Amino acid sequence: MANTPLIFDKYEVTRRLAVGGMGEIFLARQTGVPGFERLVILKRLLSDFAGQPAFVEQFLDEARVAATLNHPNIVSIFEVGLWQGNYFIAMEYIHGYSLVSLIRGLGKRQRYLPPAVGAKIIHDAALGLDHAHQARDVNGRPLHIVHRDISPPNIMLRDDGHVKVVDFGIARAANRAVRTSTGALKGKIGYMPPEQLQGEELDGRSDQYSLGVVLWELLCRRRLYHDDNPIKVLHAVLDRPVPPPSAIVEGIPEALDQITCRMVTRNRDERFQSCAEVARALRRFIDLADPEMSEERVGELAREVVGPVSEEQNDDLPISGQDFLVDLRQRTPDGEFVVTPFSQPGAVTLAQPPRRARAPIVVLAILLGVVVLGLGGLLTRELWRAPTQPVAAAASPSPTQPPAAKVVAPPIVRLESTPAGATVLAGNRVLGVTPLVIDTLAAEVEHLLLVERRGFEAQEVRVRLAAGEEKQLAVELARSKSGKKGKAAKGGTEAVTTTPAAGGEGYLTLKTTPWTNVSIDGELYGPSPLFKIKLPAGEHTVVLVNEQHGVRVTRKVTIRAGQTEKVDWALKP
Repeated sequence: MANTPLIFDKYEVTRRLAVGGMGEIFLARQTGVPGFERLVILKRLLSDFAGQPAFVEQFLDEARVAATLNHPNIVSIFEVGLWQGNYFIAMEYIHGYSLVSLIRGLGKRQRYLPPAVGAKIIHDAALGLDHAHQARDVNGRPLHIVHRDISPPNIMLRDDGHVKVVDFGIARAANRAVRTSTGALKGKIGYMPPEQLQGEELDGRSDQYSLGVVLWELLCRRRLYHDDNPIKVLHAVLDRPVPPPSAIVEGIPEALDQITCRMVTRNRDERFQSCAEVARALRRFIDLADPEMSEERVGELAREVVGPVSEEQNDDLPISGQDFLVDLRQRTPDGEFVVTPFSQPGAVTLAQPPRRARAPIVVLAILLGVVVLGLGGLLTRELWRAPTQPVAAAASPSPTQPPAAKVVAPPIVRLESTPAGATVLAGNRVLGVTPLVIDTLAAEVEHLLLVERRGFEAQEVRVRLAAGEEKQLAVELARSKSGKKGKAAKGGTEAVTTTPAAGGEGYLTLKTTPWTNVSIDGELYGPSPLFKIKLPAGEHTVVLVNEQHGVRVTRKVTIRAGQTEKVDWALKP
């Protein structure tokens, strides 16, 4: 490589990132017309395998699948070719982190991901996967792509909050030349849907299951299925009920519980019928829980939790085997499937640059496609281990944990207010703004809804409905004599209106422990943390409420024009 600095006459290799049994990965700079350049990733098939057609086809298979896809939430393939006897794939450089880094960062700081942030990440990944599932070739024939390896390492989060699905290395598609042997499964057992472990035909709902496991793990900050014995993991996937995330972490909204549990139900006919349907359900939840959720806020939280992208993130690179080969055609004397680590023909070795060469590094999509290339599996158990807290050995539910939530027709409340535009809360959850259709309430439970609008007295509404029952409610709000939102007749949330001084706008980034529902100057902004909320310069009144922890606090904050005020309040009941 040293005598040929420009590959295809336009890629200048910066350094080698990793090398394995069949290939190696490079960071390169693409140049073109004056003023054009960008960083790319180059994957090269080692010369020892370049003369063997079977290995060449394996190497090019991933490019055949990914090159047919063109979606903002899927990694891009720029070029595939043969240069001076070397097979290369040029692909998108992703400056960011895998979800492994995000979850490890949360564990290290003993924090949980805000539910709306987790929903946003999975929403975007679902859009990318649905595009792959619906893809067609140039002649319009369906490709029937199934990723088959959705897991935290294979979902990338760019440092600006943009989500990318990567690694189509073991995807099943109609345009693949090399197929997995009949009866053999490759991948991470804890993310395989039951139908895959049972050797059944797969479809987009199979990827949906794996994505649901990732959502569960994002919310709960722990592995769903984890055991050193892969046979026990296999049985857990097939037999053990999945607890709703709220059984593990307080504060997970019921609506998100239901979405997650529906994605990971064993019967694929009971899942959402497509990843597009998953995305719509998550979008609906986000719009109710945190309408201001954006990629910018996701990126800011990721940078805060993980830190800047740097070469120290070598911990994220796949090093050795936690992928397994499950042979459904063979059984042990005890009747078990034969399960062996899949790391042939060699493990990945990280190419360590000189310490002075501190160019940024990324966890790369194709680097994550190491299963087919034989670059070794992903050591997910070690990657998940937070430095300050070992991972619990039994993330699968115990007999005392609640079973997975059943998907039933929810009760529906159609709520109107006079005037319209009032905010509706259930406890400390923001449900939305009137007129509002509410379909996230549990059946056969009495709910206390709080309806409030700036300048009017808050009103309480109690409702209890059976599954599938619908009810129309109308609330007339009385104008507050003080011009401020007052308390509801029976303990509603008090919020004080403050008129800030004129003089431009600034931003507020707010975190609380425990998390709280935040109102600023009488306007509800949803659960903390909040990131870069735009406010007029001046003093503002912030009301913080968490009914579960008995927190109801009022604080003042001053916003300066053009600046971001960052506050982190530890609140005691």
